[in-house]
Amino acid sequence: MKILVILFMLASCVPALAQEKLFDNRDGCFLLIRLKDGSLLESANLAQAKERFSPCSTFKIAAALMAFESGAMTPETVFRWNGVREDREECNQDQTPASWMERSVVWVTQQITRQLGPAKVQKYLSVLKYGNQDFSGGVTQAWLTSSLKISAQEQATLMGQLVRRKLPFSRQAQDQTVQILVRPYLSRGHAGR
Repeated sequence: MKILVILFMLASCVPALAQEKLFDNRDGCFLLIRLKDGSLLESANLAQAKERFSPCSTFKIAAALMAFESGAMTPETVFRWNGVREDREECNQDQTPASWMERSVVWVTQQITRQLGPAKVQKYLSVLKYGNQDFSGGVTQAWLTSSLKISAQEQATLMGQLVRRKLPFSRQAQDQTVQILVRPYLSRGHAGR
């Protein structure tokens, strides 16, 4: 049986709202979903899984889909670092789509959303039915504790559709997005474990 496990630790972006204290005393939720049909098998703190919060770093998955679909990014794209130093040293260098995804480099996501522009991002959010679809918080900030909100359950649904290639995007854009999601994991020798 193929099962997709989605674990969203929302504590980094949200206030302490969960009724249950899980995950090493952090607020969060857990969803175990059957990949074949998207049915929920197990959950922890389902009430929080249904509450919408800013997606923060998980928005980069939607941004990758948008960038691949529009042609704004290819697997060979190199995002040139602008020299502005950040606290996380791994962000202070050029990035590829795979390194951006692995390192969660905010400036790359911002570069992509600026390049796409608010109208195109808004169109893609509607196509994806991405949370509240509210990008009014600005092209470089909407997903960072601003206007755009999505629940863990909605994100789990999106991820399940992506893995099954059932999103209203080209097969190629979905394949490329999955590739940069799993490549860092596989490159560390975790394949088959």
